[in-house]
Amino acid sequence: MYAGDFMVGFALFDEEPYPEDGCFWIVRFMIDRNYQGRGYGKAGLSAVLRKQKEHPACTVIRISHVPDNTAANRLYKGLGFKETGQFINGELVLDLEV
Repeated sequence: MYAGDFMVGFALFDEEPYPEDGCFWIVRFMIDRNYQGRGYGKAGLSAVLRKQKEHPACTVIRISHVPDNTAANRLYKGLGFKETGQFINGELVLDLEV
């Protein structure tokens, strides 16, 4: 993700359902700490969600974060994600039903 010529973050996400659970994962989503709090996270994640929702098989989008990342939790919940209570590799998993 870029703001002008500056890379402010990146997203790594599935364009097909993950074989093990049928969900569309946002595997990694990061905004450079120097650009956080400026709306890039919400704009970038919203663009990823729009792209994934275009797929006819997309019914659940899944994302995770380390438990103490309250900013990520607030962002994800603000876009409709709900905590599943599940942890994978120490990260809290959230789902968005499409």
